[in-house]
Amino acid sequence: MVAEISDSFWMRYGISSISPGYLAYLAEACPAGGPWPQNLPEGQGHAFVLSSVHAPCYGTQSDPVDPVLGAEKACAVLGDNDPIAAGRLAEEYLTTSGTMHWVHSTEVSHSSVEGTDECLELVL
Repeated sequence: MVAEISDSFWMRYGISSISPGYLAYLAEACPAGGPWPQNLPEGQGHAFVLSSVHAPCYGTQSDPVDPVLGAEKACAVLGDNDPIAAGRLAEEYLTTSGTMHWVHSTEVSHSSVEGTDECLELVL
């Protein structure tokens, strides 16, 4: 059971195989999050786990991605009760050169689709 959980967390399958989804994630995260530190932090806490996931990025130097959307109209659903990423983070860091609409979701979920229909109506 522990091996299955580990394989799922690290997106491994088979022997010495990595998920194409994980490689695609790294292709976007490494350039966006650089510069990356050379060493993993000490311990076994959250910082260690998150740093370990991004270990392939270590040593890469790149410019952060500018979070400005180029759309004339854009919309984002904010999960006010999202246990993983608070909606206020998107409001703080996501901007657009056009009109930005914010739809607030009250779901206690990180994967809820509540508000997506409303967002679609606002941008069409």
